[in-house]
Amino acid sequence: MNNQFVQTISGMRPDEIARQAATPDAGLILCFFGADFDYEKLYHELKTTGKPFIGCMDTGRLLDDRYLLETDSAVALTLSSGLLAGVEVYCQDMRTRLSYNSIRVTSQELFQGALSRLHIDPANPDVERTVAINLLHGLQSANPVLEGQAATSLFFQSVGGSCGGKLDFKNAPAICSQGYGALAVTAIIKLKDDFKFTSDLTTSFEKVDGQLEVTRIAAPRHILEINGQPAAEAYAALIKKSVGDLQPDDFALYTLGLEPGDGERLITSIMKGDGAGGL
Repeated sequence: MNNQFVQTISGMRPDEIARQAATPDAGLILCFFGADFDYEKLYHELKTTGKPFIGCMDTGRLLDDRYLLETDSAVALTLSSGLLAGVEVYCQDMRTRLSYNSIRVTSQELFQGALSRLHIDPANPDVERTVAINLLHGLQSANPVLEGQAATSLFFQSVGGSCGGKLDFKNAPAICSQGYGALAVTAIIKLKDDFKFTSDLTTSFEKVDGQLEVTRIAAPRHILEINGQPAAEAYAALIKKSVGDLQPDDFALYTLGLEPGDGERLITSIMKGDGAGGL
C-alpha cells in the first residue's frame, strides 16, 4: 500500500528502514520488527530524523497482503503529514515494580495532556477523525493503561495491542520518539477534515469450511490433538496440505484464532470434570 499519503517498506537494516521511512512529509512512522531485529539501533536511527514514531516487536508483520515471519526483519508504515491535523506521541514506564493503580493514574494524566494539546474535547471526540494507537509491553499492561484512557474519554477510539504478536506470557520491547524498552507507547492522531476512519470486519486471514475442536493440550498455546487426531495432521488436512508441506505462512494465513487471553479460556474450557474435553 503505497500512495501520496501512506508508504510501507520492509528490510533488515535499521539505518535503511529509518532512511526510507522518514520522508520529508512523514507525519507519523509505525514500525514492527522481529524478535532478533536490532530495535535499539532502529530507535536511535529514527530518533535522529526528528519524526514522531512508535513501534514494537511482532511475530508476524503484514506487508502487501503477505506475512513477514523472519525474526531479523522489520516493516515500517509512514503516514504523511498531508493526512494528519495533529499527532501526539508519549510513553509510560511499565516495569513490574509499578502498581496497577500507579499505571492507571499515569495513563489518565498523560492521555488528558495529549488530548488537551491536540484541542480534542474528551467528552465529545470526533470518532471519525481521532484515534489512539496503543502498543503495550506485556498483556498485563492493557487493563490499567486503557482504564486510565477510558476515565478521561469513554468514547475515544483505541486500536493496538500487546507487543509480541499474540504471544501470551511474553513481554516484548516497544519503541517511540521518547524511548524504548518496557513501555506502553501511545500515538494519538487527528485526521484532517478531508479524511475519516472507517471500521469494518475485514480480516487478512483466510476462512475455511470445517470445524476444529481442541481435544488435548500440554500447555497454553501448545495443542497436542485436534478432533482426536495429532494436531498437525488435523490442521493440515483442513487446509488441504500435507504435514510436510506446512510453512510458517500457512499458520499466519490460516490462524486458529486464539486471541490474547484465549490461552486461559482454553484451559478452563477444555479441562472439564467429565473428561469430555473440547471447546
